[in-house]
Amino acid sequence: MKILRMMLLIIVLLAGVSGLFAEEEAETDEYHWAGGLSVIAPGMPVAAKVVYQDGGWGWQGEFNYFLMLGEARLDGRRIIRGEKGTDLYAFAGFTLNHFNQNYNAETPTNLLEFIFSADAGVGAEWRFTKHLGIGAEGGLLIPLWQNNPDSDYTDSGIMVANLYVLWWF
Repeated sequence: MKILRMMLLIIVLLAGVSGLFAEEEAETDEYHWAGGLSVIAPGMPVAAKVVYQDGGWGWQGEFNYFLMLGEARLDGRRIIRGEKGTDLYAFAGFTLNHFNQNYNAETPTNLLEFIFSADAGVGAEWRFTKHLGIGAEGGLLIPLWQNNPDSDYTDSGIMVANLYVLWWF
């Protein structure tokens, strides 16, 4: 809970001060596609991030895979407020997580756990230049389906946050 509050505070602070440092000419050039890297909590794996934004509406996806953990996320996004290189936005979509639950040496069954969740949250992106942007997101994953009925995530929500770097082209 403290991490989520801290992430939301950082998002608000970045949004508040970004108008002071944004370049005026960045508003005249429009870039619709971006690609970059994202660091996702909990677990802190690195993911590839793709964003398409045309006007107020867009979409974003994040994808990663490690031996013990993987994720595929696809969200719609809507800019709530955008000015001088700063975008405050809301997002909602779906996430599929993969966990390899092979921790118990007494019963060495290789249980692949899949969790399909709805996700929603808010984010902010601050563009330092015409092409380079950094951002932060915070939200909630709400599990809709999982293949393991004894999962730790049954009937619960998971707070998530991420930091990312994007290159707009």
